[in-house]
Amino acid sequence: MLQVLAFLAFLRSRLPHLPRQNPRAVHHASHPIGQRDHQPTHAAQQNHWRDRQLNHRQKRAGYDRIHAPNLSRSPAARNSTLTGVLERIIFHNEENHYTIAEFRPDTRPAAVKTPASAEEKIEKVTIVGALPSVECGETLHLTGEWTQHSQHGAQFKIAAFKSELPASVYGIRKYLGSGLVPGIGKAYANKIVDALGTDTFRVLSEESGKLRDVPGIGPKRATAIKAAWDAKRTERELYIFLQTYGVTPSQCVKLVERYGAQAKPILLEQPYRVAREIDGIGFKTADRIAINLGFANDAPPRLDAGLLY
Repeated sequence: MLQVLAFLAFLRSRLPHLPRQNPRAVHHASHPIGQRDHQPTHAAQQNHWRDRQLNHRQKRAGYDRIHAPNLSRSPAARNSTLTGVLERIIFHNEENHYTIAEFRPDTRPAAVKTPASAEEKIEKVTIVGALPSVECGETLHLTGEWTQHSQHGAQFKIAAFKSELPASVYGIRKYLGSGLVPGIGKAYANKIVDALGTDTFRVLSEESGKLRDVPGIGPKRATAIKAAWDAKRTERELYIFLQTYGVTPSQCVKLVERYGAQAKPILLEQPYRVAREIDGIGFKTADRIAINLGFANDAPPRLDAGLLY
């Protein structure tokens, strides 16, 4: 017996030392990892596919040639304004109108440090945020802040915006050829602008019959263009009205989705109604809108709403 114990002691001294493992740290096949450990959330999946789509479109457009601006640490980078032309929409969410787009400022942004001379062409910048009812070619007045994306670099995050129809021939071509009107691509947009020039929008609104003089546009297509133009103009006017009275872009989306074309008369007559019926718009927001519309502090609708909230 003593000889056996001595032999076992000899073998133990010859074997290398093996660290003991904590059995709780090892995942066995009979104990699969939980869903949260290996499956991304729905939001993470959406961000993953959005980034893949953005990378793909940027590469196809030669986006690597667009120089991302260097941000300064001045307050201008945190509270900035930009005015320029919406060049290209890279990504657009139809539900909340979150948009990633290329934007060409009229002047070099104050928050951007570049050694370029004044004569050098101003580069496009990336803008992100809610942009409902906008099309390429429009002139946008943006308010927001500069941010730095870990993968895509400098981006301008939109807090509020105002839009104007393009006034130049270049902008009008881009606007009409952006898919605004079904069946009207770049070719027909060029024909219309070649024939009507900077008077294009006035003709569409007031003398749409002149569209039949454009080669390739018959009565049926002219009628479709006129109907689509009128619908788009009504939508634009509604968004402009809402933003004039302090409604943010994201709130505009909610109002239009809920009330449609009736959003304007409802706000004019019953602004506090939206606090009761729309998530994300409370009494303070409805009250600000009502005051901007001219409701008195002691107006009965305001007092009644105040009692509820």
